[in-house]
Amino acid sequence: MVIQLSLPIACAILIRNWETFCIRTYDVLNFLDIGKITLLQFLFTNKTVILSVLLIVFIISLSCIGYAPAPQSTPVTLAISDEASPTPSPPILKDQEPIHLNPEPSPTPELEALFIYNRAVRSLRIEEYNDAVNAFTQVIRRMPNLAIAYKGRGAAYYHENRLELAIVDLEKALELDVDLGGAHMYLGMILRDQGNLIKAEEELTKAVNFIHPVREKRELMEAERALSSLHSK
Repeated sequence: MVIQLSLPIACAILIRNWETFCIRTYDVLNFLDIGKITLLQFLFTNKTVILSVLLIVFIISLSCIGYAPAPQSTPVTLAISDEASPTPSPPILKDQEPIHLNPEPSPTPELEALFIYNRAVRSLRIEEYNDAVNAFTQVIRRMPNLAIAYKGRGAAYYHENRLELAIVDLEKALELDVDLGGAHMYLGMILRDQGNLIKAEEELTKAVNFIHPVREKRELMEAERALSSLHSK
């Protein structure tokens, strides 16, 4: 807009001072030939002409800048699809066994047997012999070579007066552990009750010698009473 208004004004100024422009042009040529005036004098005495020329040059330069074609940018095409892009699925691993996580691993048979054994011993002490037999049987199923489990079940059978079953379990316990004092004690009491006092004394003496005085204090006291009663007869 400024360029369009300034160009007619500059042309009008140049036309108005055309005569002066021509005359001063002649003076310039004359200056070059004979050197009557200096360049500085020409500039100061011909301000209107010089301003007109500078204005035209300025307008032309603005026109070149203003109308210079702008570089065309390459349009970027965005591929927009109405369908949602599929979520990438995880890679499928072939020939791989499924992994089953077990945050709480099941206890081992030995650990289970320990808990059940403690329950069986408690049942035996409070004279719940049937529960004791069942608990000791569960221990034997998990640990078939545990001598004290056979001794405990044999003791429960003894108190239930199931002597044949008691003898089988007590002999099995001594087969697994010949120094098991509790098995000797219950076997000696069975022999005592059957009237075999000599064999009973042998088994009870072994019991007193093999039973631990601290860990098995209860059994030791019982074995000593049985042996004392046998001597009194």
